[in-house]
Amino acid sequence: MGVYSHGYAFTPFLIHESQNGGANSTWTCLWTIMCRMRDHYGFWPQEMHIQLDNTTEDCKNSTTFAMAAWLVATGRCRRVRVFFLDVGHTHVVIDQIFGVVTRGLRGVRSSSWRT
Repeated sequence: MGVYSHGYAFTPFLIHESQNGGANSTWTCLWTIMCRMRDHYGFWPQEMHIQLDNTTEDCKNSTTFAMAAWLVATGRCRRVRVFFLDVGHTHVVIDQIFGVVTRGLRGVRSSSWRT
């Protein structure tokens, strides 16, 4: 999984296959990056734009909307806008980054990775 924050960074996350995917994994990654950005810039944005994959299991669910509402209710942001990518979205930056990563890992056996 990866998070691309415009003007900040691309951050890849490795999630072990023993962990369930879904909204918990998605929001753990998002929250981690949001906190890093707050620490880096020294403030929360007034308006946060979150662009997610268009999947029901990972993104389009009550957890996503509860987290967006919580960010506003706790005063971290004035407004949170959640956008979902169209199916087949192969021209956005994060897809291009993952394309490079995928090509780089092609032929590398997972047993040779070091932890």
